[in-house]
Amino acid sequence: MSPVFNATLKPLNRHRRENPKRSSVGMAVCLTAILSVLRMSPLVAHEPVPNEKPEVGSAREQTIYIPYEKLRDVFEREGRGVFLPYDQFQKLWQEARSATQPPKPELPPVDAILVSVENTATIEKEVMVVRALVNAELLRTGWQKIPLCLNDAALLSATIDNQPARIIHDQQSGYALLVQNKEAKPAAVQIKLEYAKAYEKTPGQNSVSIMAPQAPLNQWRIRIPDPGVKVQVEPMLATTDATKAPEGEAPGGTEPKSIGTEVLAFVGAAPSVRIKWVPKSEGAAGLTPLAKVQTQHVTIIEEGMMRTTVQFSYAIERSELSQLEIGIPANQKIINVFDPNIRKWSVEPSAAKQDAGQKLIVELFEPARQTQNLVVELETPIETKIDSIASVEPLTCLDANQQQGVVAIRVGQGLRAEPTERKGLMQLDPAELPKPLSNETWSFAYRFTSVPFELRFKLDKVLPTIRVEQWVDAILEPQSLTLELSTTHKIENAGVFQLEFDIPTDFELLQVAGRNGPGLEAASIDTHRFANDTKDRLIVNLNRRAMGNVGTLIQLRKKLTDPNLISPTGVASSLPVPIPRSSGEFIQWIDGFISIRLPESLRANPVEK
Repeated sequence: MSPVFNATLKPLNRHRRENPKRSSVGMAVCLTAILSVLRMSPLVAHEPVPNEKPEVGSAREQTIYIPYEKLRDVFEREGRGVFLPYDQFQKLWQEARSATQPPKPELPPVDAILVSVENTATIEKEVMVVRALVNAELLRTGWQKIPLCLNDAALLSATIDNQPARIIHDQQSGYALLVQNKEAKPAAVQIKLEYAKAYEKTPGQNSVSIMAPQAPLNQWRIRIPDPGVKVQVEPMLATTDATKAPEGEAPGGTEPKSIGTEVLAFVGAAPSVRIKWVPKSEGAAGLTPLAKVQTQHVTIIEEGMMRTTVQFSYAIERSELSQLEIGIPANQKIINVFDPNIRKWSVEPSAAKQDAGQKLIVELFEPARQTQNLVVELETPIETKIDSIASVEPLTCLDANQQQGVVAIRVGQGLRAEPTERKGLMQLDPAELPKPLSNETWSFAYRFTSVPFELRFKLDKVLPTIRVEQWVDAILEPQSLTLELSTTHKIENAGVFQLEFDIPTDFELLQVAGRNGPGLEAASIDTHRFANDTKDRLIVNLNRRAMGNVGTLIQLRKKLTDPNLISPTGVASSLPVPIPRSSGEFIQWIDGFISIRLPESLRANPVEK
C-alpha cells in the first residue's frame, strides 16, 4: 500500500486543475476508501489462505490496492462507494468488530457469601464451646476461599457433608475454608464448625469475646447450666429467653422442666460477639461461712485531720458471703467504700447497746465464696493543740471468725506524736511491713492478732526555729536615701507560711520579692500588708510552706530635702540611717551587715549614737 499513498498527491492536484467538479476525490481516496472498496470485487486483490473457510458474520482486515492511474474510471462508474474521514472510519470499524463478537457473561461481584450462621454456645467449666452451622453459597465456578475469622479461638473440627473440610489459617485474617464448585452455576454448601475459647472470670461477672463467622442472619443460642443467670450479648439486635424448652414438657401437660439458662440472640453481621453473665454460686447448705481476714490499717495524722484507709482481704471457706458487715467507730466519717464486686453500701447504728459505734453493710454483686477484697476510707477531725490526744481505733469485721493485720502511722509535717497507751499491738520496724507499705516512710508500725486493739498518741505542734542572715545596702544620693534589705531565713523543724519585718515608718515601700542564690530558694510571695496603722511591721504571706534556706528582697526609699546635700554650702548635716530587719516570734537570732554607698560629691563619716 505504501506506493499508492506516496504517489497520490501530485496526480490528484493535476486532476483538480483539469476538472474542478471532480475534485472531491482528493486525498480522501487514499486514506478513507477502504470500507467502500471492500464491496467492490473488481478492485480487490485478496490473497486467500489455502483451505480457509470464512467465518459467518465475522469481519476481517484485507489488503487494498488502488489503481490511481484509472482512478476516474473506477470511482465514477455506477455503484461507487462512500468516502469518510479516517477517524469516522475507525469508529465504524471498531463498532463492526464488536458487533460480531458474542457478549461476555456478567459475573457476580464476589466469589462466595455466607448466607446464615446458627451458633450454639455452651458454657462449660473453664471454656465456652460453640457448635456452628454455617450456610454458604458459591457464586463462581472453581476453587473459592470463604473467611471464617476465629482469630482468637481454638478450632476443634470442621466438616462438609461429614467429610473433613479444607481449612487454612492466616495470622491477620484468621481461619478460612477452601471449597471447590464443580458446577457451572452457583452451589450451596453447609459447613459444621466446632471451636472453643476460655472465658474471663472477674468478681461479679464472667465474660468472653470471640471473632465468629459473619453473616447477615447470625443467630446465637447460649446455654448456661445454672438457672436464673442474667446474660448480656453485645451487639444485640434482638433476644429472647429460651430457658424453657418445648421438648422438656412433662407428661400430662404440666410445667416444662428447666434446662438451666438459655438465651436466643440475633446479632447480625457483627465483627465480634461478647457474652457476659453473672455466675451462679452456691455454698454448703445450712452451714455458716468461715471467714479469715487480713487487714492493712493505714492512718495519716495531719494538722486538724486524721485520715484512715483500711484494706480487708477475706479468705472464705465452707459457704458463701452475700454481704459484708464492718463495725466503724462512731467518730469516724466514711468517705468511700470500693471494690468491683460491690453493688451498694449503707451505714446504720450499731445494734449492740454497749457499742455506740456504727455498722457498715456492703452488698455484693456475686456472693463471695473463696476470696473477697474491700477498701474503706475514713476521716476524723482532731485537735492539734499542745498535749492533745489522738486515738487510732480498729475497724471490726463482724462476720469474720479471725481478723489480724498491721497498723502503719505517719505523722505529718509540723506535728510530733508520742504513744501514750497501747493494747493488743506489737511494735514493728517499718521495714517489716508487707509490701508495698514497706517501701514508704512511716512514723510507727504495729502488728495485731485480734481485735479490738487500743492506740493513743499525745500530739504536739512542732514550732519552727528561724535563723536570719541579712545585708542592708544604703544608697545615699543628694535627694534620696534608698535601703535594700536582703535576707536569708534558715527555717528548721517546721515550715512557715508567713514572714515578718520591722521597717522605718518614714520610708516608702518600693518592692517585696523573692531572691535566689547558691543553696537558696526564693520565697514564694503571695501578698504583703502592714500589721498596724503605724506601718512599722510588714507581714509577707507566702503561697506555699517555706522550709530550709529562703531568700527575700525588700526595697525602701525616702526623699531628702537637705540643702547641704544638694549644693556645697560648707555646712555638714547629720543624717540618721535606720536599719530594717527580720522579726517574728520564731526567730532565734539575726546576723548581718550594712553598707553605705554615696556619690563622689558627698562624703560621710559614721557617728556613734
